[in-house]
Amino acid sequence: MSLKDTRQILDNIHDGSLEKEEYEVVPGFNFHVPKACKGVDPVILNPINAWEHKSIFTLTSKKLAGQFVDNFEKYADGTPEHVIVNGGPDMNKFI
Repeated sequence: MSLKDTRQILDNIHDGSLEKEEYEVVPGFNFHVPKACKGVDPVILNPINAWEHKSIFTLTSKKLAGQFVDNFEKYADGTPEHVIVNGGPDMNKFI
């Protein structure tokens, strides 16, 4: 993402306009991303839109989520239950 777009997004956060936008959820990761952001090409807001082949994005996302889940196992002891349940990717919510 360009520095210009990054600055514009931050400006929209600071002026409160981004809070008023409609959001969509990135499946599996539960990231909420705006559908629009004043002065920014909406294509770059949702990661799947940056990929030419959406199916490859989905496979890569699943792989990354699986790696996160596997890696987190070594930190699970001593981690609060609500973090374990709600804190990472949900492998059942990928498209």
